[in-house]
Amino acid sequence: LKEKAKPFVHPTAKIHPSAVIEGDVYIDEGTQVLPHAVINGPAYIGKNCEIRYGSIIRGGSMGDRCVIGAHSEIKGTVLHSDVWTHGTYLGDSVVGNNVSFGTGTVTANLRLDEGHVHSHVGGQKMSTNRIKFGTAVGNDVRVGMKVGINPGVKIGSNSMVSSGVLVTEDISNNSYVVMKAGHMVARPNTTPVPSVDIRDQFKGEMKS
Repeated sequence: LKEKAKPFVHPTAKIHPSAVIEGDVYIDEGTQVLPHAVINGPAYIGKNCEIRYGSIIRGGSMGDRCVIGAHSEIKGTVLHSDVWTHGTYLGDSVVGNNVSFGTGTVTANLRLDEGHVHSHVGGQKMSTNRIKFGTAVGNDVRVGMKVGINPGVKIGSNSMVSSGVLVTEDISNNSYVVMKAGHMVARPNTTPVPSVDIRDQFKGEMKS
């Protein structure tokens, strides 16, 4: 981004006068930046996104049709397309397509001892060689409200994480995760994750 990002606002984008755009920020067509939002570059904002009231983006990129809900903070994170946040903090993370985060969900991106964050790959614990790293989330994922995600933990595709879960270890693809007696419990996910088309229909109904 430091090499590729440049200050640009597409003519069809709508930026509220109270929004703050600083540094090298590229805003693509049809995107709306609502009152009191802040975007610090380098950053790329894709097509037809909504950056809602009082939200903060500090570097990173997002694909098309993302909705950054009011009072969310997105720091150094890559979002693919059709990602929704709701009062969410995402730090130093990578998020796939068609993912939704409930209100109050937080990714931790720094260890308490401030050492390198570790993650498991192929069953082996490996260093990311990074002081700050949040999470990696696959495609077609729903995360409920007030979920905490430990540094370096990953969430597989086609999974659902129920509200109030503390995610302390990797979640496999096709999982449904809840908290029981203070522990994270995963089972096979039998609930279809809504597609982008269904989400678009829902969004239209909300506006009607």
